[in-house]
Amino acid sequence: MNNVIEGADISIEDFLEENLDRTSDIQCFFRDANVFITGATGFMGKVLLEKLIRSCPEIGMIYILVRPKLGKSQVRRFYEIFEGPFFERMKSECPNYLSKVRLVSGDCLKPNLGLSDEDRSLLCACVDCVFHAAAAVRFDTSLRVAVITNVRATVDLLNMARAMPHLKAFVFVSTAYSNCDNEHIEEKFYEPPIPWLTLTLMAETLSETMLTKITPGILGKWPNAYALTKCVAEDVVRSKGDKLPIAIVRPSIVIATSKEPIAGWINNFYGPTGVVAGAGIGLLRSLHCDGNMLADLVPVDMVINCMIAAAWDVARSRFESTNSEIVAPCSEEEKESPEAEYHIVRSRFSQCKVKRKTISSSIPVYNFVSSNQRALTWQQFMSLNERAEPQIPSQLMIWYYCFHLNKHKSVHLLSILFLHWIPALLVDLGARLIGQKPRMVNAYKKIHRFSEVLSYFSTRQWLFNDKNTSALWRKLNEQDQKYFNFDIGSLVWEDYFYTHMRGLRVYLVKDSLDTVPQGIRKRHR
Repeated sequence: MNNVIEGADISIEDFLEENLDRTSDIQCFFRDANVFITGATGFMGKVLLEKLIRSCPEIGMIYILVRPKLGKSQVRRFYEIFEGPFFERMKSECPNYLSKVRLVSGDCLKPNLGLSDEDRSLLCACVDCVFHAAAAVRFDTSLRVAVITNVRATVDLLNMARAMPHLKAFVFVSTAYSNCDNEHIEEKFYEPPIPWLTLTLMAETLSETMLTKITPGILGKWPNAYALTKCVAEDVVRSKGDKLPIAIVRPSIVIATSKEPIAGWINNFYGPTGVVAGAGIGLLRSLHCDGNMLADLVPVDMVINCMIAAAWDVARSRFESTNSEIVAPCSEEEKESPEAEYHIVRSRFSQCKVKRKTISSSIPVYNFVSSNQRALTWQQFMSLNERAEPQIPSQLMIWYYCFHLNKHKSVHLLSILFLHWIPALLVDLGARLIGQKPRMVNAYKKIHRFSEVLSYFSTRQWLFNDKNTSALWRKLNEQDQKYFNFDIGSLVWEDYFYTHMRGLRVYLVKDSLDTVPQGIRKRHR
């Protein structure tokens, strides 16, 4: 191969597999189908876009919603999507890829997704399949932004979907932790803690001061606004999507690609990836985490394949729910004022200590998790990464590897005092003395905000039901199981984390594999 792609050696042997057999059931479904994707500029959205273009070569038009951000226009962000090594394979196999993708200007923070009347009419007239992957995913997102992006935008998109005469499938991307207040999470809908209409009204009308004040009461048992709003958004799907060909996919903690289009690719430091990166360069030395708890991690390319299969299946036949009839959903009546409703919600949290009840629905829900077939503890997760790191240490490491999982918070706090804060203060003091800008204290403030959020998930574990997901896998024919693999049982963690560490080094730390010898020398000083 003459054209070498940075980090391409971390992909498995079929990296440049021949064009796929276009007689597969899933490829037949997407032949000439027009698809609308929200969240295409995000981590999962990029993987979805690449997979559809490359593996469904006869797909119709893919419309992607893009908003301006950080001073960049929609057009600039559109073209930036396709930059970097991740899309090199797709460009090689589908050189006319740009003819299959159309930019739609919009913003999930605006009413009706910020779409112009012309674009809305176009989408309603021609779209066959919708993937709603846009979300405010940062765990420190404010309640207002999370509600508007995750709940109201879902309402607006479902209203649009009702006006799509050719709609065959709508896939809503949620999270396996949308109902994390329950230890056992089934592939069912759960009674929301607050009606979506009330929550949306609060976000739209209350002052920032009032909303900030009542946020802890609204969150209740949920660790952050992201998880809560995904729970409420699911109820939007249940109540507004029952007449639509719709499905929900709930992935657990999404990490780097396992195989496609290149192994080990990831473009963000969220979640466990940030832990491994921080520990690998010697910056992170302690995490509040119970090493014996299960780490439910899923590769992003497998999640995307499950989403694509869910779209095919919901279009093929409407799901017949086996969910038992439990209770009626919460009322969605509009209250006299958001403040009055807030007190009602608070009383629900304080009085109701039983687990929330499930709600019957014909809409299929797929929990995409790994713990049932490939159980992995947090200690095993770190050990597998630690095993791979010495082979490819980064030359950018700032200190020796010195990382520990601390189950007890008091031990963790003591550890970060001596291993984070005191060294950071000394380094910043030295920087000031030589006229440089101090950076370490601010860096650790960001690290600790992130790690405190992650600790909720790393000190607990859940029992997930994934029978629907397993049944969906069995519906695929042999060709589709090969081309759209989401069999988590086939994953070998030892192999995965070897490529995971190399991908993290190349794509996140931006340290070329050419510098491995320098990294090894630096590690052994």
